[in-house]
Amino acid sequence: VTFTKRVVFQKKGADDTLTPMHLQRNHIYTVYTSNSGADLSVVVKAADWNTGETFIVTGDVLANGFAFLRVNGSESAFTKTMDSEAHDIDFTIETSSISPRWTASVEGTEISGATYTKEGVSGAKFTFSMPKNEGTATRSMTVRFSLAETESDGTKAAPDILVTFEQEGKAAPAAVAVDYEDSVVGQVMWSDGKIYDGGVTPSDASLEPIGVVVYKYTGPTDENLPQIQKDNGWTHGLVMALKNASTKAKWRIPNTPLLTSYPDETTSTSRSDNNGLEILEKVKETGIDQFPAFNAAVNYTPKAEAGTSGWYLPSLGEWWLAFRSTGKNGYNSIMASSKLGGSQYDSDSGNFWTSSEYSSYSAWYVYFYTGSLYTNFNTRSDYDYCVRSFLAY
Repeated sequence: VTFTKRVVFQKKGADDTLTPMHLQRNHIYTVYTSNSGADLSVVVKAADWNTGETFIVTGDVLANGFAFLRVNGSESAFTKTMDSEAHDIDFTIETSSISPRWTASVEGTEISGATYTKEGVSGAKFTFSMPKNEGTATRSMTVRFSLAETESDGTKAAPDILVTFEQEGKAAPAAVAVDYEDSVVGQVMWSDGKIYDGGVTPSDASLEPIGVVVYKYTGPTDENLPQIQKDNGWTHGLVMALKNASTKAKWRIPNTPLLTSYPDETTSTSRSDNNGLEILEKVKETGIDQFPAFNAAVNYTPKAEAGTSGWYLPSLGEWWLAFRSTGKNGYNSIMASSKLGGSQYDSDSGNFWTSSEYSSYSAWYVYFYTGSLYTNFNTRSDYDYCVRSFLAY
């Protein structure tokens, strides 16, 4: 912004009256300005009162937002804003006082690493150094400059000056979608079906987090991959939903038939059962409304995006893969660090159904205690347990 203002120079007489003052050659005049942050330059254009000849004096650009601070009758306050980079700001305090001796002190909280001249060089020259702001939040630090000199009546020769140095935070790193092949345990899948790294939130504000990668397959030939995932290209990993689909659901309603041909499985055998999606197909053939835990898992929201398997009730083996990959403490730390509102699981979380049957009347469930995953089985139609959805991608 450029503006022009005509200034009438006046001088003060003994009785405080003001009279016009003529500018003369070979005399020194000082023009004071005040500035609250924007760069400012000063140009004085004058005309010789006798000859009418004009001359121009150009002032230096105030590159730091202010090159000097001028005290005008009462406590003055200034704000210097800056970006997140490191800054060294030099300035001089000017008053009508003879040989001023200014000192500086922090008002309130001091920013770690910030330094400033505590006693003005030659009385009133100061340097303030602000370190680079590595955080994303704006921060500020206020410095009070006081004049040690007093007038004959004991009052300060000039009022204090308060300067607030305000520094912007650095921009949060942009979230970058990674290829499924490059995804790793701990990364977050969002409602667009993409997995992001390098930041918590994608730029699209309409997206929301849906789950955390808890297991990564070594490739399409991984021995833990069931055939249904190979056939559909879901060969990259498993995602666990952030929250429970239900905290109280029965595995089945009474008198539903056996779904699988491997009842009375041992714990070690069932831990190799990674067929949660294949079991879901059998459930759908029978009628998913007869299987409340499966129904809750499939209908968990937010919905999974196309290109994934969609939500399903994980098998005992898939629970085991996830726990072996992250551990209870590992998954809980993912939930805490991502700040995405995920519910953790611990000894107070209860029992979680799996899709794996133990016998014609019971199914496997898992629970957590002292950092370990435990398994057991119970009657499928008599107990209400938690449901946590998985998806394959």
